Amino acid sequence: MLGSHYKVNQAKELGCDIFIEDRYENAIQLALAGFEVLLMDCNYNRLPLIPGITRVYDWKEVYKVIEEYIAGSNEKSTKIA
Repeated sequence: MLGSHYKVNQAKELGCDIFIEDRYENAIQLALAGFEVLLMDCNYNRLPLIPGITRVYDWKEVYKVIEEYIAGSNEKSTKIA
């Protein structure tokens, strides 16, 4: 989904539970559509967050957050994009 500016439809098609994003506007749209978003910290996206968005700083933190999500989920599988 690189280069796409509106990712909600793709996330719905994929049935994502968690979406990893670096573009602030995409993160807001995805969170408002009900997706959990991991926003990779960058100098261009340091704006206030809304519920459903978690700022992460590196891939180790992404892994940790996903592991915590899976541990607390009742679903058998988690889909991540």
